[in-house]
Amino acid sequence: MTTPVVTGSGRKRRARVASALDRREWTTIGAMAAVVIGLHVIGWILLTAVIAPHHYRFGADGQMFGVGLGVTAYTLGLRHAFDADHIAAIDNTTRKLMTDGRRPLSVGFFFSLGHSTIVFALAVLFGVGVRSLAGQVSDDGST
Repeated sequence: MTTPVVTGSGRKRRARVASALDRREWTTIGAMAAVVIGLHVIGWILLTAVIAPHHYRFGADGQMFGVGLGVTAYTLGLRHAFDADHIAAIDNTTRKLMTDGRRPLSVGFFFSLGHSTIVFALAVLFGVGVRSLAGQVSDDGST
């Protein structure tokens, strides 16, 4: 495997990117990165420390939720983040803000935060609904 050689143009490009943002904007980007990394760490800690050891079960012997399902949901969520409709929504908003003369540094961050909050809330509501109905439909004498 070869290592990439940083040429003069690579250094110039990096310097141009670094000088394009002021100190407040770099702080904003750092804070957004810290939130994203923090949410990922919290999610993995919850999966491995809270959910996986309990082996939540459905029925007599079936394991319902474990590390395998958590990893699958995580990877499908990462793939879902790059769906064309999401990229288009972020791109259109970014272009609109650029046309208005504003700097859209956090458009993707707030889109993803809002989208994931809605998905999480719907998953919780779905879980509560299934839990409330499970007892009613599992009884043989239920109407």
